[in-house]
Amino acid sequence: MAKTTRRAPTATVTRRQSAPAAPAPAAQPTPRKRIGRAKHPDYQQVSVYLPKSLHHRLRIAAAEQDRELTDCIEEGLAQWVEAWAKVRPRHGF
Repeated sequence: MAKTTRRAPTATVTRRQSAPAAPAPAAQPTPRKRIGRAKHPDYQQVSVYLPKSLHHRLRIAAAEQDRELTDCIEEGLAQWVEAWAKVRPRHGF
């Protein structure tokens, strides 16, 4: 039979205690997820045909102002409707 050797017991390793955990920061409200226009109940999708030259100028103007095309179109149409309502107040928009 083969002779077996016994190993010496290994030393127990103690872990360093870490600093007490910092208190949790005050709970902040979860920011609301922004609803896109496609799913927003107050918006309606509308398709329009624009002359290419107007579309091109609109894209440039929006980019220079760091705005979306939709925002520029919405603002322009709102101004147009307001001006029209002043001329024809009987419709009451």
